[in-house]
Amino acid sequence: MTVAIRAQVNPADLARLQAAIPIIAKPALEHIIARASPYLQQQASANAPQLTGALARSIGAEVSGFEGRVRSALPYALPEEFGRHSASGASARPRRGMQGRFFLRRAIQMLLNGELPRLFNIAIAELEAAWSRR
Repeated sequence: MTVAIRAQVNPADLARLQAAIPIIAKPALEHIIARASPYLQQQASANAPQLTGALARSIGAEVSGFEGRVRSALPYALPEEFGRHSASGASARPRRGMQGRFFLRRAIQMLLNGELPRLFNIAIAELEAAWSRR
């Protein structure tokens, strides 16, 4: 079972965006995604609950062009991230709810607030250098 949090872009919107991006900017954007995905993986692994370390080790990153994915295939990754409500109904031993750990959400916040602006500044400098060589 694979558990993934995914941001999806409408393919028609992505095609229009890619057509609008000058040829010189495409490699810079791919480079940002190639750097941001492993960063997000490292931060999510560092923030993951460490009882056995299996969840942290299971978090992986994949990059392909304009798409980066960070995910875990463990079935309990989703409840660890978001928590679960207590079970309802008649049961001899009702399960207690579990509060979410939000390890991926914290990693995303770290990416958005710290690493991503730094990556954009690097990309801007690379674009300016490439533009001046034209």
